[in-house]
Amino acid sequence: MTTIAAPAGDAAPVKQIHGGNIVSIDAAAVTWADGIVLDRAGVRAAIATADCAPVVITSGELALVLHASRKSLVRGLLDNATTYIDPVQIDHIYVGPHISEYRFSFTEEERLLQRFRERYPQAIHFHKGKMYVSLRKALRQIFHEWGVHEQKVQFDGRCTYDTAYLPSYRRWLDGGKLGELGRLWTIVGR
Repeated sequence: MTTIAAPAGDAAPVKQIHGGNIVSIDAAAVTWADGIVLDRAGVRAAIATADCAPVVITSGELALVLHASRKSLVRGLLDNATTYIDPVQIDHIYVGPHISEYRFSFTEEERLLQRFRERYPQAIHFHKGKMYVSLRKALRQIFHEWGVHEQKVQFDGRCTYDTAYLPSYRRWLDGGKLGELGRLWTIVGR
């Protein structure tokens, strides 16, 4: 798997919406979704992130490229992934750089955040009046529920907020929105 901070080039990017929709590579460039199915050779797909987690799941001749956010997890993105890939058949899962739970905090609990907390209670902790969210722990829970052995799961441990050369939406906001917000492109080819 390759994670780069550069334009997607000839890879098909999906129009991301923080939802649960997964589409075929043929529909990726024209459809709003947060996941792409690669089911044949000679194609490449791209997911852009700037704190959310890029997730790549492979199984035989099939790959899924997913944009995992707290919103897309609540809206069923990973649940929908099992429509395309049987968890028992998963060869490898790669989770790219994303914001760590120590940088991903909220002072108010809106509806989707409440649903996230109900679904992934171990992925939430509170400190000094703030709620902190761990995408990593939520994803680990999902993979555990699927029965995927942890040796098949690779987490890139870098936090996008704390790693200056990686794009971070929250760091950009905290910095006064100076400059252009970049995107981290995760590109997968078959």
